[in-house]
Amino acid sequence: MIAIMAAATLVLAEPAVPSTYRDNDLVERGEAGIRFVSRIRDSVVLEFHDIRSRDDCPPLDVVVVHDTISFLAPDEQASVLAFLSDSVRAGGIVVVGDNEVLVADSGWQSVVRTVIWRA
Repeated sequence: MIAIMAAATLVLAEPAVPSTYRDNDLVERGEAGIRFVSRIRDSVVLEFHDIRSRDDCPPLDVVVVHDTISFLAPDEQASVLAFLSDSVRAGGIVVVGDNEVLVADSGWQSVVRTVIWRA
């Protein structure tokens, strides 16, 4: 979990970053190496979260709940799906496990083999 939490401050040695990514306005060079510019760092939220809690969060573009929903009780599943419906932007995606399916009449569309669903 520490690596995920530190992703916003990720710094890579220049040889580890392909030139395609080095030569654009998305990264900047510093003494320690190459990192994303602040407008990218500030727009990425990586968080470990208890999906059952209804904490406020900014509108989300991608939520990964891989092999999570199926382990919840039916009433918790309904609550989580309602939370996702409220939290994911229109056109955003939710990634679920291979054996998980979002209810077809809930407004979600299957995008890739039923594991990625679009709001």
